[in-house]
Amino acid sequence: MQLRLLNSWLFFTGVFFLLLGQYLAFQRPNLFGAFYALGALGLLVQKTILYSRSKQLYFMLDSGYMNTALLLVNVTILRRSPTLWKTNFMIANGLQLWGL
Repeated sequence: MQLRLLNSWLFFTGVFFLLLGQYLAFQRPNLFGAFYALGALGLLVQKTILYSRSKQLYFMLDSGYMNTALLLVNVTILRRSPTLWKTNFMIANGLQLWGL
């Protein structure tokens, strides 16, 4: 019963944050950077802790985590860097295109 409740709660929060992200992106774009930064930082910290506990920290070298970290730098520190923005776009989409 607890696992079912946990799955329902996680699904609800995922849908909620997806809708909140869409709302912020289209209605309040000035707040979207902070929303993304908080979410990405929280997830990166959580994954780092989980992987280090299981001694599998090398999974953080995956391109998805590296791209998330670069996007976090782009959104928070180097906001006006067109080179970093193009690099992030290329990493995020280029690997998927190459896989096709």
